Amino acid sequence: MASECVFPWALGLPMEQSDTEAMRRGRERHLYAEKIATVQPVPATDGHWASTLRELIYADASARKSAEAWYVEQGVRWSIGFRGDEAELIDRSPGERLRGAFCGTADLAYVDKNGILVVADWKFGEAPHLHNAAARENPQLWFLALALTSALQISGGSSSTVVARVELRSIKDDGRADIDAHELTQGDLDRFATVLAGLADRIIAAQDARPTLSQACGMCRSRASCSAWSDLEVSIARNVSELSLLRPPESPVEMATLRHAIAAGKAAVERWEDWRKAYHLYHPEGVPVGLGLVEKLIPLRRSRVIQTPEAFVAIREHAGDDAVEMRPHATMESIRKAARDQVGGETRSATDRKRLKEQSEKEVLEKLRSLGAIEEAGNSYKLAICRSDGSEVEVVDNGSY
Repeated sequence: MASECVFPWALGLPMEQSDTEAMRRGRERHLYAEKIATVQPVPATDGHWASTLRELIYADASARKSAEAWYVEQGVRWSIGFRGDEAELIDRSPGERLRGAFCGTADLAYVDKNGILVVADWKFGEAPHLHNAAARENPQLWFLALALTSALQISGGSSSTVVARVELRSIKDDGRADIDAHELTQGDLDRFATVLAGLADRIIAAQDARPTLSQACGMCRSRASCSAWSDLEVSIARNVSELSLLRPPESPVEMATLRHAIAAGKAAVERWEDWRKAYHLYHPEGVPVGLGLVEKLIPLRRSRVIQTPEAFVAIREHAGDDAVEMRPHATMESIRKAARDQVGGETRSATDRKRLKEQSEKEVLEKLRSLGAIEEAGNSYKLAICRSDGSEVEVVDNGSY
């Protein structure tokens, strides 16, 4: 990302921590891959993705040159020194930045029987390609190949000699795997090293350090501290008032503006929704919206899962095995889904099927509450439009907060 915008690195912006369900699941599956590759016990799982993961890692183990030429979750640092590039294997926390050097962590790397370094990056989910550059132009994978070949003293006899292969391995939940591979020659890595050296000079000199909007913004962990986004929101408001965003784009520049406006606009809408929710929390009586209706918060029953072996036994018995995920781990969402999935499709009426699913979910949750597998976890609300008698007309936001 620094190649797109040196702003966070040159100014030393703080990195924000975020945690979504997809990120949590990704970390769990990366840990699962790490345990397989290091021959550690792994929890039992029926996931098709896990079978595919095991097959790929076993194939890697068969293709490696030796047991020693095998690196799992391996950190590496690389920098330009007085006598050329310098690299070393290190222990590195996820996302950690080191002053004065580029660094990264390889999910899996090994030297194959032909002496070629293989660098594999695991990606999980249904559409990982939407957020990652292809292997032939993926700077993260190219950096890892450069740093690891330098640290392991792997080099080619000529600029056309293949010394590394980078692989972007995307595994979907149903077990389908897409491996995007690209071979790198010694000349490729030498040219990339020159690019990194120039980038290092720009960072040190804070050259062109103004924040730059690009596709990398969506993955930047310093976004909350970046002035580019607040500036863009002001620009969006101005452009809308001037009608420039109320017509289709007519040039690449206008298309770029529109693309970033969509991202910044979504962030602005999320903030406006937070303000609306905060206002309602201080005005529980509701806000009139016309026609005798009010918008107000409706209290919800909010629960959390007790993560104990006894609770998992009860959950599996009453909600089904699918309610307990890998680790083992269970969430209210996984329990609700499993409870609703207990209702088969033999009922022809969609209305009846919906009613039966809701009834199944309610019965399972009540049973698990009585068994102590789940417990109350504070207040929660949904936002709805209501009549004067309190009956709901429309649910505005069914998310709990």
